[in-house]
Amino acid sequence: MAGARFVRRGRGSILVRALFLGTALRSTAPFIAFVCSTVLSSRCSRTALAASSYDEVQDGDKVTSYDEVPVGDKITSYDEVQVGDKITGNVRRVVDFGAFVLFGDGLTGLLRDYDISSSDRVNDARDLLEVGQEVQVWVKEKRDGKISLTGVENRVKFDLSPFEGIASDQWLKGTVLATPAFGAFVKVTEPNSGATAIGLVNKMNIKWGFLKSVEDELEIAQEVNVKILSVDAGKLYLSMLKEAAAQNFSLESIPSDQWLTGRVVSTTSEGAHMEVRAPNGDATAKGFVHITHIKDGYVAKVKDEVHVGQEVQVRVLRADKRKGFLLSMKP
Repeated sequence: MAGARFVRRGRGSILVRALFLGTALRSTAPFIAFVCSTVLSSRCSRTALAASSYDEVQDGDKVTSYDEVPVGDKITSYDEVQVGDKITGNVRRVVDFGAFVLFGDGLTGLLRDYDISSSDRVNDARDLLEVGQEVQVWVKEKRDGKISLTGVENRVKFDLSPFEGIASDQWLKGTVLATPAFGAFVKVTEPNSGATAIGLVNKMNIKWGFLKSVEDELEIAQEVNVKILSVDAGKLYLSMLKEAAAQNFSLESIPSDQWLTGRVVSTTSEGAHMEVRAPNGDATAKGFVHITHIKDGYVAKVKDEVHVGQEVQVRVLRADKRKGFLLSMKP
């Protein structure tokens, strides 16, 4: 009986507890509902806020600290920088081999020690630059998200492909940028696309005849007319020689032991086409130097021995129906 009474009391106790819990739940339901609603609402609000804030962030936005952008990181405004652009920046860090320059919208470029100046040989970039210093430089090259800078404009690595199809007799407008002892660096513009590049006019291609000094003939910022000699290995070679001013003369009367000054016009696997100046004057004649007459001994490739625009000494061998006058560089 005692066991039965225990069972009845246990069942009654369970019923009482259930009734109490139900009453409690009914009384607290509004509070629980409020808490759940608040939590869910807060979560939803935070989610919406995060989505809204994320959408407002655009690629290329300035970051709070420059240190948050590692050197070389790609950002949107990288695509807006063009090779050849002249920019003003501030030195952020100086190292043995150069300096990192901050410019634009959080962009960084590397200015190597050998590109800081054309006149000074730099053993340590710290000798010329310091952190915070303002510098004016040009964008030399862009590659794999990194930007190379130079303090020397004629060292910019332009895309030369627009100039490859220009005829060798077409004159282009150019501006002299520098006049070193060996020639002149000239900035030219491709007339159709507007693309620009910097080419070298060797001293021998500035004018016919003896030229003591490049500075005697040209000056910085001077406007000149140039023709393209060649686009080779990422370099643009130009000429200012005006063939129209020259009168043709015949090589028939020139003895074979007389040396003349010639200029390489073009090269083939067989030899080099030459433009030869008359002994006295600016008149010219055309001739050809066969590969076997470039020098004594074996010549594997013509381009290994001579290049377009090079000035050499030649003598007349004989007339040839196919090649015109055959010349020799051999004694």
